[in-house]
Amino acid sequence: MQQLRSVRLAVVLGLVFGPLGMFYSTIPGAIVMLVLSLIIVPMTMGFGLIVTLPACALWAGLSARSHNKKLLAKQVEAELTWVGRYT
Repeated sequence: MQQLRSVRLAVVLGLVFGPLGMFYSTIPGAIVMLVLSLIIVPMTMGFGLIVTLPACALWAGLSARSHNKKLLAKQVEAELTWVGRYT
């Protein structure tokens, strides 16, 4: 069974470590942001971090929240199915 992901931890990891911190909450998103960061940051001599780090934090937080919602919906559905069998 999958575990819930901490939204706060996802945001902090995304803000501090950028795309590498996003691997906690979303692997495809982390790969996309890693590629974008490798293009944008050198072209802007590092000033691109002003945009990419908050974007990573936002994406990581939203991804963790989405993951948790899906997981909780599955648990509720399973419980309702279980209750339905025995009533």
